[in-house]
Amino acid sequence: MPKHASGIIEIVLVDERPMTRWALRISLEPDPRFVVTGEADSEAKARAVVGEQRPDVVVISAHDGDGPELVRAVLEASPESRVVVLRPVESSGVVSDLISAGVRAYLLSKAMPEELAAAIDAVCSDDDRVVLSVPRHCLPQNGGRRPDLLSARELDVLGLVAEGLSNAQIGRRLLITEATVKRHLQNAYRKLGATSRLDAVNRACNSGLLEAPRIR
Repeated sequence: MPKHASGIIEIVLVDERPMTRWALRISLEPDPRFVVTGEADSEAKARAVVGEQRPDVVVISAHDGDGPELVRAVLEASPESRVVVLRPVESSGVVSDLISAGVRAYLLSKAMPEELAAAIDAVCSDDDRVVLSVPRHCLPQNGGRRPDLLSARELDVLGLVAEGLSNAQIGRRLLITEATVKRHLQNAYRKLGATSRLDAVNRACNSGLLEAPRIR
């Protein structure tokens, strides 16, 4: 949730190109809820500005040379900030790497202003939501499985969810507490962009991370 009770969302823009930052500012400022409080043209500057201002959202207009390292640097400076990345079409591996680094929304560079605004709204209103607006081939597929997208324990938990077990039953099966089960599920929701148990299982199966449960 935004840190201001008024609903104002503070945003920092990151891109080495002044014209791109200007275009992003112009696209966001018509919405009175969005306030651009700072800009950065390098990783070092981004770390300093974000660390000082602790904005609600950091919009990174990324291109060649930018990636997970920049996202991690920003989140190290301000762990509570939501990172939204605008980037050209990529492979599924790059998308997965950015999600693992902590990106909360990934949009194409050609996204319309209303798409960017909607993504910012989504990640600020839901602490567990990840927004992906990319072509299907950018998502992890069966032929390009990314075993590092979810941890082994998160996969264990989702596999048991797929079998219909409750959190308490999963905890007993894996010899962990119910709270730990919930934490693994929340992590899986965030990484997969899922909104429910069923959604998480479906996304994991569609990405090749889990085998589809057999109907008995």
